[in-house]
Amino acid sequence: MKMNKDPMRGREGFSLIEAVLSAALILLGATAFLTMAAANGKLLLQSGRIAKDSYGWEAAAADGEGEKTGETMEVIFQKDGEEAVEVFDQYRMPQDEQSAGEGVPFFRYREP
Repeated sequence: MKMNKDPMRGREGFSLIEAVLSAALILLGATAFLTMAAANGKLLLQSGRIAKDSYGWEAAAADGEGEKTGETMEVIFQKDGEEAVEVFDQYRMPQDEQSAGEGVPFFRYREP
């Protein structure tokens, strides 16, 4: 009777520690990816909300809404010794009913 002394016998496949480590690495990568995706989703929602609000404020400002703050901004253009002045009045658009006096400032053109 001959004994088989093949060194590769019984070493087929992966050991338990190799399988556990590979599963842990895959889980770590998936967790990092899902965390990144969740943070990205939150930023995307916030960006969409800001864009929606700004369009609403722009439409309201075009309709003449907003409280005048009393401040003005003058823009002076100069070229070849000539000067042109444009004047803008500052208004404030409240973000909601509770924040009267606070809100988003914007400027509206006024004839000088």
